[in-house]
Amino acid sequence: MYQARRNSLLSESLSNLFQTPPPAFQLDHLSSLSDDCLRDVLERLDYNDLDQIAPFGQRLNKLVELTRPKAAKTKVSKLVVHHKTDSDMLGVIIKLASEEKFEINSLDGLTDDPGKQLLFKEFVAVDDVKRKRLEMADASIHKTFLDKASILLRRFDIVNCYFVSITFNEQFLALIKQVTSSKSIAKIYFDECNFENGSAIEERKRLLSIVIAAKPTSIDVNFITDLIFVDEDFIIDYANSVLHPNLKISGTIHPLPLSAALAAALWRFDSLDITRPISNTENMISIIVKRLHLKRTGVWNLNISESIDEVQIDSMLLEHNELTHSDEFYGHVIVIAETMHNVVFTTSSDGHGSFDLNARFL
Repeated sequence: MYQARRNSLLSESLSNLFQTPPPAFQLDHLSSLSDDCLRDVLERLDYNDLDQIAPFGQRLNKLVELTRPKAAKTKVSKLVVHHKTDSDMLGVIIKLASEEKFEINSLDGLTDDPGKQLLFKEFVAVDDVKRKRLEMADASIHKTFLDKASILLRRFDIVNCYFVSITFNEQFLALIKQVTSSKSIAKIYFDECNFENGSAIEERKRLLSIVIAAKPTSIDVNFITDLIFVDEDFIIDYANSVLHPNLKISGTIHPLPLSAALAAALWRFDSLDITRPISNTENMISIIVKRLHLKRTGVWNLNISESIDEVQIDSMLLEHNELTHSDEFYGHVIVIAETMHNVVFTTSSDGHGSFDLNARFL
C-alpha cells in the first residue's frame, strides 16, 4: 500500500511538472494589484477602453469612474451644435479624426448600430424616444438634451467647434466652456447665433471671456443680433493671448474706430476678415508694414475709411530703408530687401464712401 501511495504521488508530481501553463492572456493579472497600481494602469487607457473594463466587478467599476477625468480622450476633428428653429430641434454632430461621423438630436433616439449605441450609451436610453417625442414642445427637453450632451462630450478631445443658430443662455454657456476647454481646440465658429435675453450684456462678456480662455488660433463670428458681439477690447485681448491669431467677423454694420490701442494689436493677426467698417484708418499703411515684418503668410480683407495712396506709401518708405515698393497691375507690392517676404495689397471703393482693402502677406 505504501508503494502504491508513493507511485501515485510521483505520478502527480511528474504530471504537474510537465503540465503546460495557461496562456498569459487567460490569467488574472489585475486582481493581485493594489488600487494605486490599478489606477496607474487605467489612467493610460482611453474612454472606450474603460467602458470595456468597467463591467468586470465592483472594484474595477469604482476605479474606472475615479480614473475617467484623466483618461485619454477620443480626438474629434469637428463638433457641431445646432438648432433648427422650424422643428425646435437641438442637434450635435461629432466627426472623429478617423472621418467617422455621428449625429444625435433632441427628437430622435439611437439607431440599431451597435457601434453608435456603445459610443452614445451615456447619452440616452432607447426607451426614452417616445417620451422625447411627446414632450418635444416642452422647453425642459432642451435642458435634458444639453445635460446629457455635456456628459457625452467629456470623452472627446475637440479640435474645431461650430455653434449654429444657437440662442445662448446659461446652460449653453456652460456647455461651450466645457467643450472649448479641450487642450486641442483650434477653431471656434459662431453662425447666426443670438442671446436669450435680448441685449444680454453680461452673457456676452461671459461668452467672450470663455472664448479668450480657450485660446483658439481661429475665431469666426457671424451674429444676427444688433448688439455688437465683438468689440475693440475683445480683438485686443485675443491678439495678445494667441501666438498666431486668425479672426473673421461678419454680420454687423456698426463702425469700429481704429484707436491707438487697436492699431497696436491689429498687426499681430495672421489673417483678418472683417466686414464691419473700420474708421480713422489714416495710418493703416504703418500697420500693414508692421504686419509684414512678422514674416508670416496670411490674408487681410478689411473695410477701411481711407484709401492708401502713393503719398502715404512714399512717406512710409522714408522711414523704412529696408523696404522697396513697386506698383504692379495687380496691386502695390512692398518687399523686405534681400528676402522673399512681401505684401501685395489693393484698395478699391465699396461704393458707400469706404474702401475694401485686400492684403496678401507672403
